[in-house]
Formats: sequence, C-alpha cells, structure tokens
Amino acid sequence: GHNGMLPQILKKQGMDNYVFMRPGRHEKGLESETFQWTSGDGSQVTAFRIPFEYCTWPKELKEHVLRCAGEIKEPGGCIMCFYGVGNHGGGPTIENIKSIRSLQAEAKAGSSEGPFAAYGDVRLKFSTYSAFLADLDKSGLPVIKGPFEKVNEGCYSIDSPFKILNRLAERRLVEADCLISMAACAATAACEGRSGGPEWMKQTAEMESLWKILLFNEFHDTMGGTTIKAAREEAVMQMAGVCAQAGKIKALAIQKIVNGISTLGEGFPLVLFNTDSQPFDDYVETELEWFCQAPLTLLAPEGPDEEAAWHACVYREIPYQRIHTDAKVRHTTLGGRRRFVFHAHIPAFGFAVYRTVKKEPSLCFNNKMEIDNPASHVLENPFIRAEFDRKTGALVSLVDKEAFSEDACGQSGYDALKGACSIRVYRDERDAWGGLQGRRYEDRGVSFRLISMEKVESGAIREVIRVRTAFEGTTLEQLYSLGAQEKELCVENRLVFNHPWTLLKAAFPTGEECIHTAAETAYG
Repeated sequence: GHNGMLPQILKKQGMDNYVFMRPGRHEKGLESETFQWTSGDGSQVTAFRIPFEYCTWPKELKEHVLRCAGEIKEPGGCIMCFYGVGNHGGGPTIENIKSIRSLQAEAKAGSSEGPFAAYGDVRLKFSTYSAFLADLDKSGLPVIKGPFEKVNEGCYSIDSPFKILNRLAERRLVEADCLISMAACAATAACEGRSGGPEWMKQTAEMESLWKILLFNEFHDTMGGTTIKAAREEAVMQMAGVCAQAGKIKALAIQKIVNGISTLGEGFPLVLFNTDSQPFDDYVETELEWFCQAPLTLLAPEGPDEEAAWHACVYREIPYQRIHTDAKVRHTTLGGRRRFVFHAHIPAFGFAVYRTVKKEPSLCFNNKMEIDNPASHVLENPFIRAEFDRKTGALVSLVDKEAFSEDACGQSGYDALKGACSIRVYRDERDAWGGLQGRRYEDRGVSFRLISMEKVESGAIREVIRVRTAFEGTTLEQLYSLGAQEKELCVENRLVFNHPWTLLKAAFPTGEECIHTAAETAYG
C-alpha cells in the first residue's frame, strides 16, 4: 500500500513524478493509469501505474510488448512498457535489447500480417520515465486523492516486533536531527558576534549512515516480514543499533543545550523538550529522584514571550497531581522517587525550563496517591463522559457532552457508541502476504473475561481506570485516562500475547450514523 501523504513527501524531496505497480488493477480500480496524485495538504505529483509486471525473459518479451500495446486506447496515444529480468532490480539484458530491436524492425515494416497489425501505426522507442512524463499533456489527467490500500495486507501486521523497532528508529532519528539543529542554534546564539557558522556537534556526521541503515531495512520484503529467518535476525540487530545510537546522540544534544542554560535560581531546573513542528500544550508525566518524604513545589516559567521564558527567570506555582512511580522500590533513607502529572506548554522545536522546589506546595493534589472518586466504571470531565460495563470491563458509552443532540432519556450530548466495545479474536492462518490458500481466517466468536477493573488515579488533574482481561493464555491491560481539560479519551494497551496463528482486532460499534472517521498517519 501507499501512504496518502506520499505526494507531500515526494514534493519536499524535489520529485514531481512517481511510478509504481501496487495496488494492481485487481486490487484497486483507477480512472486512468496516468493521473495527478494529491495528498491532504494539496501537494501533487504526476503518477503512473505500471499495468503489468515486467519479469520478461527474452522469449516472453514479445508477448509482453504486445500486451502493453493493447493498452493504448486512443489514436496517437502512448504508454510506458517496462522490461527486465526481474522486478527487484533486475535490469534489461543484451537478449532483451536484441528482442526489442527486432520488434522495432517489424513495427517499422508495417506488414499487415506482422505482430502489430492489429494496432495500426505502432512505434517502439527506448526512453526514460522523465522523458515520457515530460512529454505528457497533464491538463486532462484525473486527480486522485488519498492512500492506495490494501495490498498484501498480511504484511501490515506480521512481525510486529520489527515494525515497532522501525517506527522507534524513525522517531528517534527525526528527534536526533531536530535536537542536533537546536543545539547548533543555541551554540550559535551564545557565540553571537563571533565569526563562523553554526557550531555543529561531531555526531552530526553519523546521522547520514544511521538513516541509510534504516532505509536499507525498509526494503519491502524486510518490512513486510517475508525474509528468511537469518536475514530477519540481522535486520533486527541493525535496527536496534540505530535506535540505541540515535538515543545516545539525542542525549548528547540535550546535554549540550542544557549546558548553555543558567541553572541559578530557586530549586532545580526541569527542562522539557519538544521536537515537533507544533507547540506542545498537553499533559506531561515525569519521574524524579527526590528527597525522601520532602515536599515538592512545581514552578512554570513566565516571560515576555514563550521563547524568552527561560531567560526571564519569572516563575509561578502550577498544579500537579502525584501518581505512582515506575520504580516500585521507595527507600526512605537512601533516597526517594517522585512521579507526577501536570499540564505543560513547550514551543515548537524548542524547550521550556520548569523548576522543582523543596518546599510545601499549595497546588499539589493527591500527595498520598489517594483516590478522590473511587467509581471504577465512569470517567468524566466537562467535555467527555465514558462508562464501562461492571461485569465485562468493556467501554459501553462515550459521550461528547458538548454535542447538540438529545438521546432517548432527554440528556444532552452525543454517544459515539451504539454498543459495547470488544476485542475480537481471529484464527489467522493466512500466509505472510495475507493469502488464504485454502486456510482459515475467521472470528472465533470468543470473549476476554474480566479479571479486575479499578480506578488507579483520581484527582484534580487526571483520572485513570485500569481494566485487566484475559483469554486463555493471553492477557490485556488497558489504561483509560481522561485529563480534566481533555476532549478525548486516551487508552494505553499492554498485551501479553500467547496465541499462535491468531490476530486481535479492536471493535467499536459506532452505528450507521457514523459516516466519517479520522485517524493519524505516519508523517501526516
């Protein structure tokens, strides 16, 4: 398949044209094999879909060329005919070229009994993608928007550990690139007035080779999980190495930036980074080494503008909610751990300096991790109300309280769910590409049983319900969280999956009224 944002990615890399083969005609019908492909932001490239595979050995080449010639529907039309001994990079052979020259001679002769007699005046020309697309009249081409799915859909989910590594490597490399640039900008600003350009970290030179390792392992059979075992294990090691090295470079870049920040002032600095192109304005969790049972006050920066806030050294106390630590050992003599959640603002491609102070706070909630509202089946704030079935743990209602609709009980708000959500267990014996080959792919019609459902956080900042369910040897822990000012329900899934030949699907019964869904996509 093809990501719907690919036209934007291609345009930003300086490419105006795109040639592809999948999805084929049997997988997705298109108005034309040549068209203008548009992404959500309006970026557009000229695309051409190869009509047939081109594994053309010399004896098969004539039949292949005639088949392509048959695709020309209008007088004076033209089409690209791809040839070569393989579609994984195998190029044309001398025999291929000789065969084409022989066909050129037959077409030029124009015999009424020749191979091209049924196609009229046919000419064969050795050419390139660029030449074909440059000569093309693009004014009448159809415009197609969106992704091209689904193709070989078994590859979408097979070998999830490798896919997780791939996404982690992509994210860490992007973050490392951003942090290296931020460090160079910070160093340049600190040395304002001196000669020379940006002061780049020496690790900058490593980034190109790390990206190349990542891209090499994004080869479609590697990413698709269809390589042999030895190749797959090597790919996992290479991707893990990219993740580790990118993480190291991130840490060094962060340290370089922080080294240039004055830490003078009350308490201890807590520096938050944002490598995204949009400002961050959401909840943040952090865990610190702290002074045993000593109190903690959290301060946020206030300055003449967002970017100058850390220079201004003007701070105000902000609310936070104490939550359970990841580290479960809390030795009150040797040291302590402190974990809390708060609302933070961080500028795009920037950082913000908060401060933690060892003094009694006035805006600390749930300091002893007490539960304000123990009701384990409801999460609610001014915008959202979520309800869970007490017997199964399933999410059964998700109400947008701001929506202008009335339900049967006369209460305002729109319930997005028309039944209980569920985890469906599929017997999945398809091959790596998703082909059935006479095997089973079916919903087993079974349900996860509820182990426990409890409110694990409940305070002025956030509430969290933890639902634990199981089916035979597979267990699922779901953490549903709702911030005091959030307009969406978040869920974190922690799965211990012990079923071979099995696929899990999350089902959300939204009913016929739901005619539009929105989902996040990579690089979207």
